Amino acid sequence: MATQTATGPRTHNDYAVGWVCALPKEQTAATAMLDQRHADLPKPPNDPNTYTLGSFGKHNVVIACLPKGKIGTSSAATVAARMVGTFPSIKFGLMVGIGGGIPPKVRLGDVVVSTPVSQFPGVVQWDSGKAKEGGNFERTGSLDNPPTSLLTALTKLETEHELTGSKMPEYLEELKEKWPRLAPKYLRADSREDVLFKADYGHVSESTTDCGVTPGIDDGDEEEDSCRFCDRSNIVKRRPREMRVHYGLIASGNKVIKDATFRDRLNKDLGGHVLCVEMEAAGLMNNFPCIVIRGVCGYADSHRSKDWQEHAAAVAAAFAKELLDYIQPSDVDGERTVKDILSHVLDSVNRLSLSNHQYENKRQNSFLWLHGISGCGKTILSSTIIKKLKKTVPRQSLLYFYFDFSDTHKQTLESIVRSLVSQLYYKHKQTAQQLDTLFSSCQDGRQQPTSKSLYKILLHKIEQVKEQRNVHLLITSRLKQEINSKIIEFARNNDIVPIQSSAITDNIRAYVRTRVREDNHLKRWKVRPDVQQEIETRLIEKADGMFRWAACQLNALENCLNLRSLQNALESLPKTLNQTYNRILTSIPNKQKLDAIRILQFLAYSERPLRIKKAINALEVDTDRDPYFDPNYRMPDPREIPRYCSSLVVVVSAKGYSHDKGDKPTELQLAHFSVKEYLTSNQLQDFQEVAAKASIATVCLAYLLHLNQNIPIEKIKKTFPLAQYSARYWMDHAAIAEGKDRKLQGFIEKLVVVARERVL
Repeated sequence: MATQTATGPRTHNDYAVGWVCALPKEQTAATAMLDQRHADLPKPPNDPNTYTLGSFGKHNVVIACLPKGKIGTSSAATVAARMVGTFPSIKFGLMVGIGGGIPPKVRLGDVVVSTPVSQFPGVVQWDSGKAKEGGNFERTGSLDNPPTSLLTALTKLETEHELTGSKMPEYLEELKEKWPRLAPKYLRADSREDVLFKADYGHVSESTTDCGVTPGIDDGDEEEDSCRFCDRSNIVKRRPREMRVHYGLIASGNKVIKDATFRDRLNKDLGGHVLCVEMEAAGLMNNFPCIVIRGVCGYADSHRSKDWQEHAAAVAAAFAKELLDYIQPSDVDGERTVKDILSHVLDSVNRLSLSNHQYENKRQNSFLWLHGISGCGKTILSSTIIKKLKKTVPRQSLLYFYFDFSDTHKQTLESIVRSLVSQLYYKHKQTAQQLDTLFSSCQDGRQQPTSKSLYKILLHKIEQVKEQRNVHLLITSRLKQEINSKIIEFARNNDIVPIQSSAITDNIRAYVRTRVREDNHLKRWKVRPDVQQEIETRLIEKADGMFRWAACQLNALENCLNLRSLQNALESLPKTLNQTYNRILTSIPNKQKLDAIRILQFLAYSERPLRIKKAINALEVDTDRDPYFDPNYRMPDPREIPRYCSSLVVVVSAKGYSHDKGDKPTELQLAHFSVKEYLTSNQLQDFQEVAAKASIATVCLAYLLHLNQNIPIEKIKKTFPLAQYSARYWMDHAAIAEGKDRKLQGFIEKLVVVARERVL
């Protein structure tokens, strides 16, 4: 008997529930529980996930599994992100699968469901934090609570279990009837023994007999009898009982826990609240509102066995199915879609000024200059215009370029010409032929073409289009005298348009209102509408047309946990962006300040974009310690580097990357050009050019002095990501500060001595 396949037409928007599994056996259990199986839908080319579509009762569900061999929080986050991109109407998720139980409360075959307990939100990432003195570990960061609609359904389900019992046995019996081939592994069997060894007794992996093999047991049986050498006198004696469902804390991390002592210490560190440990949930909670459901297949100790995995997957899937039965589609109508939650640019902001007739009427102009103050949303406006044009004009008709303040290579006339010519190459056959000819004349790319030759190709194409009276040029910038003086030489007054403050204020109001009501931290005030209104009123009154200012204040208000601290913050709002940035800097804890300064020095004065891997290596250089650099001190989770100076920096995907083990590299950048202006304004001693570049040069030299000359160059590139930058640019930084910094001079002398020794 098979699951019924529904053939009715459905679209991606018909699916509101996302179900994520980590292992194929978990996906098998989920699929076997479906009431109906739906036909597959097409996927976008950039989505490598494989989906199983179906329904549980009235809920249409998308099931996705992590790629085979890929586990951990980042893999789960990637799968979920792609899922909500393809199925934009998903309102909430279920992370369903197996995990390790924490005895004595939890036993094999039980189910653990993530729910808030004490100060914890249901899931805690146990390996996210930093080492402290005395060998202690301080966990940092927080994960979001599950959606309210799911927690409400859990409350009702728990009550029904107490009154009438669970439907899980019924669902498991249905699985047996529908899929008899699964029954031996996925249903509970008397032959499957629940064994818990004492915490201080480790697994014995081989016999103490002379030959190391127990007679009569074939090596192929090891998986079925993995503890056959363990001393059974160390088994904890317990009374048999039925399967139970537990509600509480799940500890998630990127490492498999197989040490009972560590397991128990972790539970103690988290207040004794941990019921289960696993490896994926922490990657989902902040960006994929969900409940985590785990069937217990082991005890997170060294006595690991796969005997219970399939059954644990089945009971977890059965519980998830029963939970969905207690969630009415109307219960989640008020939930925002996950795609909306992940969208960092609100629709109201995306429409910035585009609906304003003043700009809409300029569309026929051949030239238009939009100017506005720092932080007013010019980049967002440009991005929105480009996005709109991509949908309304032919592909080959649009060229664009962003001057990138974080990359000196993208701040010149030559850089814009090269970018535009490159875009033309892929859009116009004639231009491609011209560039191919130019490429051949430059010894097949071994030489660079002259700027003049590139200008000629670009201008020739513009002249061709100009003859058709169909060239339109849009520029956005600040109102700077040097820009204004040049533009007014050829532009009419009608071509120069300030970004209207009234339109900006309307959009700032929409942005602030949405953040206050939907932000995972700020929505703590939803029980106080008067407080929400006060936040909106204060910020809108003082924003003065600056999106950037409003965003920074909202970030700061996220940390106000009570009304008194919130009101104090609102009473003392900084007036300008510079005052805002100064407050952010001074609020950095002293123990993190030196690291924050180093990060910001590199970002303000680095010659190249700063990849995350380079940044964490730069952080761990200690010029007062021997050795100057120790790889063991690198941050365990590079994604946490923005925590040193949040609101001042952002992490972005690297442009022009090459895949490294399938992962896309990321870069650390200053959050806005105004941050760079503030840091380099000579108001701050640590960021004056001489001091900052001396510090960068010293870090680069200390890093290079750590390297062993016998290490192959390819290994250096892979293992020491800051090495190439240090070797290429330390002299450029040092030239600015030469003779003005004693420590830098000392490191230059050390490098000279080492170089002489290696030559000799």
